[in-house]
Amino acid sequence: MPHALALWILTRFGPRFGLYYALLAIPECCDDHLIRCLTSNGADIPRHLVQSFVKEYGHPMPIREAKKGRDLIPYVDSLFNTAVQSIPFSGYATLMYLASTTYGDISMHNKQGDLRQFLTILNETKGVPTEELHSLVNTYGFMPGPILFQTGALVSPSLLHFIKMAHTSPKDYANLSFLFEFDPAARRHLWDAIHRLLFEFAYLSELNEDHYAQLRSLSCVILPKTSRHMLRRIKDQDIFIYTYTAFFTRHSVGYATQRQIQNYLTLLFTYIKPGFCLATVLKSIASTTIEQTNISDAIIQFLNKRHMYRP
Repeated sequence: MPHALALWILTRFGPRFGLYYALLAIPECCDDHLIRCLTSNGADIPRHLVQSFVKEYGHPMPIREAKKGRDLIPYVDSLFNTAVQSIPFSGYATLMYLASTTYGDISMHNKQGDLRQFLTILNETKGVPTEELHSLVNTYGFMPGPILFQTGALVSPSLLHFIKMAHTSPKDYANLSFLFEFDPAARRHLWDAIHRLLFEFAYLSELNEDHYAQLRSLSCVILPKTSRHMLRRIKDQDIFIYTYTAFFTRHSVGYATQRQIQNYLTLLFTYIKPGFCLATVLKSIASTTIEQTNISDAIIQFLNKRHMYRP
């Protein structure tokens, strides 16, 4: 049974993401037998995953009511913490042994871990990979998950420069992007980064060719048929609604002018092609979700111009 399950996971999620998927989706099954079946059949042991595991294991967050679907979205950052508490101790011990055998020292880099190092590199280079970044990926099996930002230095995380890799280094981006197909926490941060990028460009008086190239690369970030493996019955459109609303509500009224919001919406409709109807979702946001009337009015005005709005 563990062998067949391990092969099923690796076939669908690949060696880089297989172990993480198992820990996140079926933690109670991740005993020593399944962990060894996964690794012996080629599953990577990402050092960042082990660092996060050590940090969270045995430190449960306050128990919340069971949630699923859209009701879970505000809490998706705690899914990994919740999952690892259910992992048998034999699985924990085996993973620690295999990780120490593979890497020796698995301690946090600068007390933040590999994810902090990865994002720092991309922030400094504006999304251009370096040899140090390639070392993280190729030597230490790095993937950008789980996304845990509860330490003081990363209270406001962003994957903004990570999604710019879809333009600066498409192969490197593609190598790491499957995570966003099943991890709702990572998917939420991905959508937030897209909102930030589009608004960054919406504020500019004129876009150059590099800006347009970055926008065109978003077709490799959000695909029409995507997130089919998303855990906990969470729909991509609900993640979009949550991140869109959160993006605007954390800023005061007047943060963006009507013109800038119209620019943002134009870029959104032009370059983002998700697996749901943007017009329908935005109508829902304007009518029921967002409290700032200037934002809802801008959405309605935009949809009216495109003959997409019917009260």
